[in-house]
Amino acid sequence: MHLKATLFRPDKPRFWVISKVAWLCGMCAGLMMAAAASLQLFWLARSLGVLFVACWVVGVVSHVSYALRALTGRYNDLEPRPWKEQDW
Repeated sequence: MHLKATLFRPDKPRFWVISKVAWLCGMCAGLMMAAAASLQLFWLARSLGVLFVACWVVGVVSHVSYALRALTGRYNDLEPRPWKEQDW
C-alpha cells in the first residue's frame, strides 16, 4: 500500500502523534503568552496561559498512555497505515 507523504510518520500510533502536536502547541502558546505579557496584554496572556496548561496536560496524558502501551508490547507489530486506520 502506498501512503501519501504526511507531516507525521505513519508507523507511529495516534497517542504518539497527539502528544507531539500537544507539546508543539503548548510551546507556541507559551511563547505567545510571554510576548503578550511583555506587551502588557494581560487578558491575552491569561487566555494563552490556560491554552498552555491545557496543551501540556493533553501532552502528558497522551504520552503516558503511549508509554504504558509501548511497555506492554502493544506496538511491537505496528505497520504503517493511514491515520484513520492507525491503532491508538
